Amino acid sequence: MNTNIENCNTELLEEQKKQLSYEIVYGENAGHFAVFDIEAGCRKTRTAEKALVDLYKTGKKAILVRRTDNDCRESMQNINTMAGLDIAFAYNNEDVSINNISRVNSLLPNIPIVIITHQKYTVLMKDSSKRKTFALNRNTLVIDEFLSTINVITLGVSDFETYIALFENDMVLSQAFEKAMHQPIDFLTTWNKKDSSRRFITLTDKSPSKDFDRLIKLIRANVSDQLLKTWREKIFSNADTEMDVNFVLLNELCTVKILCERISEYKQLFTGMCLYSDKKLHTTDRRYNYWFLDNNIMLDASGELQIAYALNQNEFILQHCEKVLDHSRWKIINVPVTTTTAVKDKILNFYDVVNHELKKYKDDILVVGKKDEMQLIDVPEENKGYFGNITGSNQWYDKKNVAIIQTHNLSDVDYILKYLHYAKETIEESFPLTCKCNGRTVKRMYSFTDKRLEKIRIHWIASEIYQAVKRVNRNMRYATDVLIFINNEEVIELIKSQMKNCIVETIDFENDMFIMEKSKQDDYVETLKQDSYATRFIEFLAETQNGLHLEFLDEKHRISKAKLREYLGIKTSSNFADKVLRKSEVISYCQVREIDLSGQYIKLPNTG
Repeated sequence: MNTNIENCNTELLEEQKKQLSYEIVYGENAGHFAVFDIEAGCRKTRTAEKALVDLYKTGKKAILVRRTDNDCRESMQNINTMAGLDIAFAYNNEDVSINNISRVNSLLPNIPIVIITHQKYTVLMKDSSKRKTFALNRNTLVIDEFLSTINVITLGVSDFETYIALFENDMVLSQAFEKAMHQPIDFLTTWNKKDSSRRFITLTDKSPSKDFDRLIKLIRANVSDQLLKTWREKIFSNADTEMDVNFVLLNELCTVKILCERISEYKQLFTGMCLYSDKKLHTTDRRYNYWFLDNNIMLDASGELQIAYALNQNEFILQHCEKVLDHSRWKIINVPVTTTTAVKDKILNFYDVVNHELKKYKDDILVVGKKDEMQLIDVPEENKGYFGNITGSNQWYDKKNVAIIQTHNLSDVDYILKYLHYAKETIEESFPLTCKCNGRTVKRMYSFTDKRLEKIRIHWIASEIYQAVKRVNRNMRYATDVLIFINNEEVIELIKSQMKNCIVETIDFENDMFIMEKSKQDDYVETLKQDSYATRFIEFLAETQNGLHLEFLDEKHRISKAKLREYLGIKTSSNFADKVLRKSEVISYCQVREIDLSGQYIKLPNTG
C-alpha cells in the first residue's frame, strides 16, 4: 500500500503530526481527552503507534484502544516492528483463552503497551477492579476513533409482563419485583391509555436502590439456572396464548446472572430524566462514563461533526486541526432524493436509477448502503460496503469513486437520548420533542422541530457519510466522483466543509425519473386543477392526513383557519370562504373524509 499522500499541505500535516506525537509522549491532558481531528487518510493511527514507541523509550506505559480485534493485532504488529522488540500486546478474548486469563493478567503490569478494543474499554467502565488491572502504573491512554458511552435502557409493557410471568412462580419474588418496579409499571399502565405523547418524565421514588438490592438478593438465593430454565420453558410453551410477553427478552434471560444484571439496569430509570416515547420509557445507563489516565488522547477525523464534543466540552477538547488536503479534484454529485428506508422502500425504480448511474464507473467505484440492499446493486461484491463495516477501513483505499445510496439514520429516540446523555444539563420537561415533514413524494423531508435535536441528527448523518466517502482515493491521487443520493442540503454542506476546495454539483432528475408508489389520496389530488386555491387546500389536507404539516395541528387535532389562510396566501376570511370553503370539490372531499369545516377550526378525524 502506497502511503504517499498527494495534493496535501505536507508541511502543515507534519506540524500536526508532531503536535500529536508530542501530546502522546509529553502531554498533560488529565481528566479530559485532547481530540485530534486530523483529516481522514492522513495516517493518524500510524503516527500514534510511532509515538507510543517513543513513549516507551521514556519509561512510560500506555493503553491503546482500537475498534476491533483485527485493528488491535495490526497495531501490535506495527508497534513491535517499529520498536524492534515485543513491547505491545493485543488483549482480546480470541487470543487470550479463559484458562490463560489469570496468567496473562499477572503479566500485564510488565507490558509497556496494552492494546484493547472499544468494547473492552466500555466493559471496564463499569468494572473498576478489572480496570485497575489494566491501568496500573500506566500514564497515557490513546483511543482511535470516537467511542460512545451510550447504552440505552428501555422498558415497555411487554418487558415488565415478561418478568411478571417469570416471577408468578414465586410469590415472594413477585411481590419484591412489584415493589421495586411499581412506579414505572404504574406510569406505563396509566399513560399508555390516557396520553402517550412523547415527553420527558422523572420518576420520583426516593430510595429505589434498597428495593432493587433486596429483589436481586432474593433471586440469587432462590433461583438457580435450572429453575430459571424451567420457568422460561413454561412461558415458551404457552406462546400461543394472549400473553403480552417479550419473547426476545425472555430468550436473553438464560442465566440468573443475566437476569440480575438486566433488572439492575432498571435502577437507571430512577437516576435522572427519562424519555417517554412509543409507549415505552427510555434512558441511558449512567454507569457508563469515560475513564482516564494521566494523559488522554482521542483520534477522530470527524471531530467537527461529532456532537458529543460540542455538548460535553469538559471531557473533550477539540484541537480544530486545519484542513491539509486539497479536494479540488473531488466532485460531490448530489442527487436530491429521500433515501431513508421508509421512503426509499416506496420508490418503485430506485435501484434501476442507481444502477444506471453507476454503469459509467464500471468496477472503479465503492457503493455504500444498507447491508440487505447490496444484492440489488450491479457492481462486483468487493466493491460493496455497508454502514457498520466501513469506518476506518483501508480496503478500498485505491478506488477512485464512491456512491452513497442510503441515508444512514437513527431513531428519534436515539437522537434525543444523545442530547440527554452528553449535554449533562438540566432539561425542562416542556422541551419540544415533536417532528415535522415537508415536501412530497421522493423529496419528503423529516426533521425535528427543535433546532438542538435537528443539529444532532444532521451532524450524525453527515459524519457517517463523510467517513464512508473517505474510504476511497486515500492517497488523493485521482479525480473522484462522490455520488450522494440524499435530499438534505445541510448534510451536503457539512460534508463539503470537511473537504477543502471540493466541487458540489446537484443533479435534479426529471419529476418522473423516480416512480413513487402512490396512495389513493395522491391519485385524487392529481385529478384536480393544479393552480387553484381549492386544489392547494385539498393537497394540504391530504398531506396532513399522511403525516406532514404537523406543526399546524393543535392538541385537539384541529387546524386554525386563520393560520391556514395565511399559509395559502389569502388575505381575507371572505376570500378564503369564496375561493376555498364553498368550492364543491372541497365540500365533497371533506364530507367523504369526515373533515368538519364549521367554526374557526378545521377539525380532522383523530385516527389515534
